[in-house]
Amino acid sequence: LAEVRKVAPKFQTTSVKELCDIETVKTLFNNRIQVMANFTHEVMQQVCNEESSKLKLSKSREFKSFKKAHLLMRREWASMDDNARQKLNLILKKNENLHFVYQMKLKLQDIITAKHQTNYQNALNHLQEWCKKAEESGIAALEQFSMKLKRYSLAEV
Repeated sequence: LAEVRKVAPKFQTTSVKELCDIETVKTLFNNRIQVMANFTHEVMQQVCNEESSKLKLSKSREFKSFKKAHLLMRREWASMDDNARQKLNLILKKNENLHFVYQMKLKLQDIITAKHQTNYQNALNHLQEWCKKAEESGIAALEQFSMKLKRYSLAEV
């Protein structure tokens, strides 16, 4: 049987942190897949549902295309075919909030990928800018995620 030699460190949210620090950055680097999954579930899906509900109430014809927008928004750009890319671009052009959230997803993904992992301070600066922008966005789900993100830390084993 195979033996597990290394396990990725788990993360937790603490109630005492109000600012991002180096520990936050390390936690994001180590758990980037879970962080992006949380972003998708807590922010993108929530905003898509809110925007879809607004369109449904206004009896807009665009309701059907927005109904499953989060399915397109969660996919990687490189893995989409041309038809999916066109649909996503059309949806993002028509809705400012979805466009903003999608751009924030891409920026967060960029921050926590290997591009910045060699310099924690640089990544911390980018993360602090991201959090500030998220909190000033006026999008409740994004603001809440930013506040939660600041409290991420490595779980004690």
